[in-house]
Amino acid sequence: MDVSRSVRRLQSISVGLRWVAWIVLVVAVIAAITGAQAISFVPVDVDSVSSILARLPILGGATTGILVFLAGLVQWVVLLALAEGIQVFLAIEENTRSISTPKAAAANEKTPAGVA
Repeated sequence: MDVSRSVRRLQSISVGLRWVAWIVLVVAVIAAITGAQAISFVPVDVDSVSSILARLPILGGATTGILVFLAGLVQWVVLLALAEGIQVFLAIEENTRSISTPKAAAANEKTPAGVA
């Protein structure tokens, strides 16, 4: 069984998850800032918007920005945890393989006759 190919795939998936996590964090920060500004500067004379703004708290833009940022932060942490989890499983597999290989090699060796 070729393990190196699956290990390389899992490592590339882990690296990809890290990249996606950082991209999600950057997009969340940008979305939080622009979303907070957009909601803060919405004209109140529009009927549909004023009904939405009436339901928001007093600091509607800031609250929305904070909630968007927190959602992005949670997604960032989850993606980084998945990437680290893959690395932990790969380390466990590597350690298990390195420990079991010498024992298997020693069990397969035959002691010559007359040698104690």
